[in-house]
Amino acid sequence: MNKCIDCGELTLNGHPRYHDCWYDYQIEHDAEFGKQEFLKEVNFNYQLLKGKIAELIIERLLILCDFEVHKFGMENSLPMFPDSLYDPKSKIGQEIRSMPDFVVIDHKERVNYFEIKYRRDGIFKYESLGQDYKYTNGYLILVSKNNVQAIAVRELEKIKVINPHVTYELWDLEGFDFDEVDIDVINSFKKIVKNVFSEL
Repeated sequence: MNKCIDCGELTLNGHPRYHDCWYDYQIEHDAEFGKQEFLKEVNFNYQLLKGKIAELIIERLLILCDFEVHKFGMENSLPMFPDSLYDPKSKIGQEIRSMPDFVVIDHKERVNYFEIKYRRDGIFKYESLGQDYKYTNGYLILVSKNNVQAIAVRELEKIKVINPHVTYELWDLEGFDFDEVDIDVINSFKKIVKNVFSEL
């Protein structure tokens, strides 16, 4: 092991710089590297914003259908978590992302966990919930560029993947008793989804 020539921390595999120092050096001295890192950051924020927009749309939809909706998940409870914890390699980040987005109290006063995901192409695999996903009694709402689909996580575990060729309607979720007004609300919000995400 060597000591970093910039900060003195021990480095791995004989490298002259500690990882953070190497990164800072690359940003400062390699314009192409800096550009690629900037584009990664822009894309990260773009994807994050689309996910937040999808969550907000579904939150308003469920409220209009007379459900009590509470934000859940560590990123809502403890918003000071740094972006680095969203890193797919981070164990803590995986734990944060695996927490459902909402706790929803239905008309029978039952507590339900809802996970909201955005996928432009309308495809979502069960494995994308994560290897140790704990909320298998919950529900997934998938927002895509032109649709809103909903499925029990246990059902998704059986079929493995949602795709846009098979429709899983929110009003078909077992035990939720959506009425005709609710179905009109859902269809109205599907139009909102198409308007919002067609250009994103």
